[in-house]
Amino acid sequence: MNKYRFTVLLFFTFFFCDGFCTVLPVFSGFPGGKFYGQDTTKENQILYNGKIWRNLYAQVRENQFLFTPDFLTGSVTIRGKVFYNVPLKYDVFKDELLTATDPGGILQINKERVDSFSLLFENKRYQFVSLPDSANGTLSYFNVIFNGHLAFYRKYIKRIDKLSVDGQSDRFYQFYRLYLWKDNELFPVTGKNDLLDKFKEQKALIKTYIKKNSLDVSAKEPESFVPLIRYIESIGR
Repeated sequence: MNKYRFTVLLFFTFFFCDGFCTVLPVFSGFPGGKFYGQDTTKENQILYNGKIWRNLYAQVRENQFLFTPDFLTGSVTIRGKVFYNVPLKYDVFKDELLTATDPGGILQINKERVDSFSLLFENKRYQFVSLPDSANGTLSYFNVIFNGHLAFYRKYIKRIDKLSVDGQSDRFYQFYRLYLWKDNELFPVTGKNDLLDKFKEQKALIKTYIKKNSLDVSAKEPESFVPLIRYIESIGR
């Protein structure tokens, strides 16, 4: 009975924390994870702080998630503390990070607290950071492609294609934009010319490097920018 009273008290204490955020029990579907099974320790309360997520777009074809609608194994860093082996989904349409709770619920993690997170998909780990989006001034999640003195990011975006007028169901479609992080500011990048314009003093050296190394830099292959950005970083120091 005392244990039951403590659990109820703890639930209501955190239900009204930080702007009416909810702390829910931990999902138990990933055995072997650091937070396997129901646990209401203080560490877990930091992670499971957010609000209940509900799917408002179930009638839209495809889905709003990155890679798959299933939960993926990942990690989350919240105010400097890392949580490993966490079941995660990235709702690209709403730009929100989700995790699972027992029994069968989904929690939207408080973005104001998230520093970064990672997702493991098809044996590849994708790293994301939370940064101020210059487009709207709010925090947003960016996929890290290169991280050094300079940084290069991919921003995944999903929109809804309105097809219902033709008797078809609306559907999600996905695209991305690329950004260079320099001097604590994001700059959109559509091709190598944007980098040449951004580093005009080193423009001649950069063009020579591209030609000498036969670099094929294209927004269709974001990773193709990495050797060029690494070189720009080296000559800028």
